[in-house]
Amino acid sequence: YEPPPEIVVVDNASSDESATIVRQLLPEALLLPQGSNLGFSGGVGAAVAASSGELLVLLNPDTLVDPGWLTALADALADPNCGIAGSKIHDWDGRHLLHTGGLVSRPELLASHRGDGELDHGQYERPEPVSFVTGASLALRRELWERLGGLDRGFFPGYFEDVDLCWRTQALGLAGRYIPGATLRHRESAGTGKVCGAFYYFHHLNRLRFAGMHTAWAELWSDFSPAEARRLRASSALDRAVAGLVYRQALPYGLTPPSQVEQERILQSGRTLGTINATLQDQPAAWPEAAQRLLGIPTAAESPLPQKLNIAEQEAGLAGYQFS
Repeated sequence: YEPPPEIVVVDNASSDESATIVRQLLPEALLLPQGSNLGFSGGVGAAVAASSGELLVLLNPDTLVDPGWLTALADALADPNCGIAGSKIHDWDGRHLLHTGGLVSRPELLASHRGDGELDHGQYERPEPVSFVTGASLALRRELWERLGGLDRGFFPGYFEDVDLCWRTQALGLAGRYIPGATLRHRESAGTGKVCGAFYYFHHLNRLRFAGMHTAWAELWSDFSPAEARRLRASSALDRAVAGLVYRQALPYGLTPPSQVEQERILQSGRTLGTINATLQDQPAAWPEAAQRLLGIPTAAESPLPQKLNIAEQEAGLAGYQFS
């Protein structure tokens, strides 16, 4: 690329050799080591503040971009009606799709990725507006970033901050657009692990905050809550138990970003729940004792496990609803 892009790498208080690897393989990059984990929004915010370009491009560290990826995103932003441009993302094998734009279900407010798991045979080759594009690879103009105030740091440490950014962009009359020519591969969820206890915890915590920000109170009560109860009754034990924990904890910091003390509590809960992997989703008796205690599930030494795991419905105040 001419001129070469400005590359900024934020090291969010990693505990491995990430910073050393960046210095070795990307000596031209500006490396910003952080003393604590700022979350995805906070890390991106630090990078933007240290950069100077008119176009901002977010990119996850567990990705491999194809030639032309950056040009395709920049070209899309030449259209003044395009606020945010997102990518076509493949799995690490390069054949299966992970993302061709995002969808948000109503009233549950569950985010999903269009094309996820499909073989790519050219079925998503049209640039088009979508509900959101993933923050793993998206571009926008600095002017819009500043107008919106960037990513909301209240979505800590991650999930739904990209959906929120896209929805706020659309509220300004600008499109969030999927750009099929901006392709890359993504080793998805390398940070938290896919469908483990930590994933559910961070996802539901930030989904609850997103619901509070983008849904009227009447809709939350009459539509979102009953739909959530129905969803939980059909979900895994891990999903239900973690959702129950999120409802019990609620959002003690409201819709403002959590304090540093709250951030550490959230990260510690994630570390504890991260010990429950996908293979143990429906085996509560096999969950590590620390995770059981956090989730409010009696350990084997205390009392038998409940006959049914309905913690989430009870804590959310939904158990009294009757559905046909």
